[in-house]
Amino acid sequence: MSPNQAQNLNRCLLGGTFDRFHIGHEKLITCCLDRCADLEIWLTSDEMVKEKTGDVQSFKIRKQVLEEYFQRKGAFNRISIHELVDEKGPAPTRDDCDAIGCTSETRHICEQINSLRLINGLKPLEIIEVAHKLNEYGVIISSSSIRAGIMNGEGELWLSDDELGANHKMPSKLDSELKEPIGTLFKGPESDPSVAMTKVLEKYNQHKHRLIAVGDVAVKTLIDMDIIPSIGVVDGQTKRKELPSNQKVNESLFSKILTCNNDPGTISSEFKHSLKKASISAEKTIVMVKGEEDLAPLILHLCLQIGDVVIYGQPKEGLVVKVTDEDTKNNCKRLLSLFEKF
Repeated sequence: MSPNQAQNLNRCLLGGTFDRFHIGHEKLITCCLDRCADLEIWLTSDEMVKEKTGDVQSFKIRKQVLEEYFQRKGAFNRISIHELVDEKGPAPTRDDCDAIGCTSETRHICEQINSLRLINGLKPLEIIEVAHKLNEYGVIISSSSIRAGIMNGEGELWLSDDELGANHKMPSKLDSELKEPIGTLFKGPESDPSVAMTKVLEKYNQHKHRLIAVGDVAVKTLIDMDIIPSIGVVDGQTKRKELPSNQKVNESLFSKILTCNNDPGTISSEFKHSLKKASISAEKTIVMVKGEEDLAPLILHLCLQIGDVVIYGQPKEGLVVKVTDEDTKNNCKRLLSLFEKF
């Protein structure tokens, strides 16, 4: 990112959200810096991103990530970061810049800006259009795909087609690690799981978070509290014993019902496909497992959106809650890689 002979422009304006900073963002910025001596990044305000889907990072976090990136690259003296509060920003009236960066989706805004500049008696900006960065499957690496939990910032899928199609068996060496709660424990008596669930709901409001419940007790507790989880995963058992009919979940309360087979201590391809379908469904979905659903959180976290909340029971202690984030996805991907394929 140091000045070179290819540069023929002085100052470039580049607007964007730059949420979940990824290698596509890096390509866009690098191409602009290769053409210009200085770069102004106009970062969309928190107000502007309210209409975007998914868990968008705050302006403060996005700005901090960009600053840290430029510090690492030794380009901090060539950039400045500003808050963008409307679609076009200052570009229609600035007389001290000669370029503007974009991708194919935002080129039309740059052209509108140039039309306004002509009206204002200013020269049009040179448009630097940068092609999207694609992953190995030819899919655009985007912030929306990262928020949706599909890929990481390098474009790698959290759950590849090969992993999705394989059957996995849990090795004995993971017994102790997987017995430990992966998340925060909300304590409550086993005889009344609503006590722990009330504590969960005080922190994770159903109107702000998608609630995913694993296990008949967790799912039925939510339903008894007049909340249908976005996803429920059940096997008709508790502590590996068949539940009486009056304690089983009423699946008819869900808009979509998926059924699959999954033997104890395994994660079948059929099970994974059902969990993935549930994760991307816009309808209230229940996955009914013939066999065992204990390992569902490991796969769910790989499929779920950033910010989704997974709830499951911890025998004799209460409920465990874990919010899906990139650290959780990385840990689940590591754990799955240790499973034996069969």
